[in-house]
Order: sequence, then C-alpha cells, then structure tokens
Amino acid sequence: MTRLTWIGSALVTLALAGCGGGGGPRPAVTVAPSLAPSQPVATESPPTTPTPTKGLPTPPWAAPWLAPEHDQWVWVRAEPGLLLLSYGGEYACCDNFSLRSGGVAAVDPKNGHELWRVGTAAQAFPAVLVGDTVVFGTGDGTVFGLDASTGRTLWQKIFAGIPFQVLTAGSTVVVADADPEVWGPGGMVDKTRLAGRVAGLNPATGETRWETKVGAFSALAATNGDTLVVAAAQGVAGAEIAAFDTSTGSERWRQATEHVPSPPVVAGKLVLIPGARLSALELASGKQVWSAAPANGDIYFPRSA
Repeated sequence: MTRLTWIGSALVTLALAGCGGGGGPRPAVTVAPSLAPSQPVATESPPTTPTPTKGLPTPPWAAPWLAPEHDQWVWVRAEPGLLLLSYGGEYACCDNFSLRSGGVAAVDPKNGHELWRVGTAAQAFPAVLVGDTVVFGTGDGTVFGLDASTGRTLWQKIFAGIPFQVLTAGSTVVVADADPEVWGPGGMVDKTRLAGRVAGLNPATGETRWETKVGAFSALAATNGDTLVVAAAQGVAGAEIAAFDTSTGSERWRQATEHVPSPPVVAGKLVLIPGARLSALELASGKQVWSAAPANGDIYFPRSA
C-alpha cells in the first residue's frame, strides 16, 4: 500500500519495485522533500510536447494516476491551485546508472483533471511553482522551466550535479545538489555526481544569477525567502553550514558543524539544525542560541510546519 504524508506545502509519495538482489517487489515508501559527474552532463533532456488529457469526475475524486510499468516513483507537490506530479524510473540496479525516462504533470486539485503532461528523457524530481513557471530537475542534470498553464518549455539548462532540491526564494529559484536517497531507497542516483553545488536562477529565463558550494556532498537547503541556509557534509570529518542572500548569493556567514542528516529549518529569527543534537542558531549571525540532545538518543529530523 502506498502511504502519503504532508511535508510543509508538499504531499510526497514514493512507489518502487525491487532493485536487484531483492528477489521481488519492495513495498511503497513514504519520503520527504525538502537537492555531479565532476563535469556537466553533455546532453540535455528534450521534453515531449505537452499533452492535454481528459480529466476525472468532480469531487470527491480519486484516481490511479500512474500505474507503474517498472520501478516507478511519484513525487507530488501541492502548489496554490495546482498539484504537480513528478515521476520516473529507478535505475535497473544499484550499480547501473543508465537513465530511465519520466516526466511532470499538472492536475487540478479541485476535480482531479489532468491539465497537461510533459515527458523527460530522465526521471523527474520534485517540481515547484515560481510565479507562472514550473521548475524542476531531472536525473541527467537538466533543469527545466515550464509554462504553468500549458506545460510548454520556456527554458532548460544543465546543472553540473543532481538538481533534486529546487526551492522558491523570493524572486529567485534555488537549485541545489541533493541525494534523493536521503528521502528514499538506494539505486536512484550516481552519488559521485554530488559536490555541494548551489545556484540561484531567474525563474522566468533560467539565467544563473549566482553560484556557490557548501560542503562536498548533498547541499541540504532551507529558506525564508530572504536568506538561504545550506548544510552539507564536508568529507568524513563533519559538515559545514552557511547562510546566503537569496537575491545576490552573497555569503552572510559560514561555520563548521556536526553531521547534518536532513535539511535545516528556518523558524523566524532562528535556524534549526538536525543531527546528533538539535541546535538553534541565530539566522542573522550563525551564533548558537541553544543545543539539546534527544532523550532517546535518536537523531532529530525537524521539518517546516
């Protein structure tokens, strides 16, 4: 049975079949959202022409939107007046990173009508709505901007990493390296492509406004619109966390921290950092306000409300 969970403004589910050596299908797994060969991927993913489709009955409604043929997973994000469904295939096996196709569809949440669907050459990651543009990344390192009304491709560009995490930050869309396996099972991406990359893009044109790096692996990000906070592993010695202006990319502060297993959370004037201890830092300066160890020794995984 596929399970669903609300994470902030996003409803996300992951449905999978086994990946080699398992001897059979795996059960569906609930995951959370919040993202490099060392060189950019050489070819871009040409999306198919948007396909308007007939809808479903008016509320109450429910539909088997996607019946996976093989190892398919689906990410669902709720945006104002729109459900964005990203889907794609898992790799054939955990050491075989041949691409599987995928795509993104827009669904009217009031009645279940599918408004359009766009196919991609590689699996599609969670999409966000930024103004009138739907932005998402794919498994081959391509980032797309689509017209929210029609699904028409407005722009596409190469991100030299795994653009799993896409965030709305004021008038900027932030794309960051992230490992989907933080939120799901193995065999989804080639981890050697992760390098802590973060970029701020113009959502209307895809133009790169600024670029930076934090750590050397997944750049786990959170924002309040004005400030972007990124926490990332730095080799095996620990991790680092940094804050940036979302418009210019200028660094506000950076410091070492312990291992960070999931994205931080911006809460008012504080940023909460998960790990072996849950820590609160001043958003403006990075100064620690308090730190607490969990009573049962588990790692904290804070999430936005």
